[in-house]
Amino acid sequence: MFKKIFIIILISTNAIPTIFAQNFGISLQNTIWKGSMLTDNSRNKKKNSIILSLNYYYNLSEKLDVVGSAGYAFGFEITPLKVNFNYKISDKISANLGMGIYIIYDDTYDARGQLVEDTEKRTEPSKSEPGINFGMSYKLTSNIALTGNYNILKNYEADFNGISFGLSFTPFWGATIKQQNQWMRVG
Repeated sequence: MFKKIFIIILISTNAIPTIFAQNFGISLQNTIWKGSMLTDNSRNKKKNSIILSLNYYYNLSEKLDVVGSAGYAFGFEITPLKVNFNYKISDKISANLGMGIYIIYDDTYDARGQLVEDTEKRTEPSKSEPGINFGMSYKLTSNIALTGNYNILKNYEADFNGISFGLSFTPFWGATIKQQNQWMRVG
């Protein structure tokens, strides 16, 4: 566990100055997962994970960005790979809506295969679940935002949901491509 954390910190500290010049950012979220897909013995079937994500922002217009995200979780082991549309409602508030693939490695996750027609047998289960997510973000500063998201995963007849809150850091948050190019020429 400490080796994984050390490697992530080492890569982050060496790579962050380079990647931030290219519309990249990072986020850290605390996510609470809940659903019938967990096999633990607890009554409420909840699991917690801290997700560290690398995000790429592509500006489509003054108010609309596409955000690609790849994360790694500590705690409940899940790797979310998401694409979101981020719409700027105001200078400080944004709404997002997206979809993704959630790769789940945790042993307490009970993946279920699809029922084979006219039998009680199931196909081989997948640990990669499709899902959608939606949420809001509030800019605390020009580079840091407070985020909240709701994730919905579906596996045939069962569901699995997660609610997350966290912080996002992006040097060029909300800047248009024209503004970013001007900043690059000045510096």
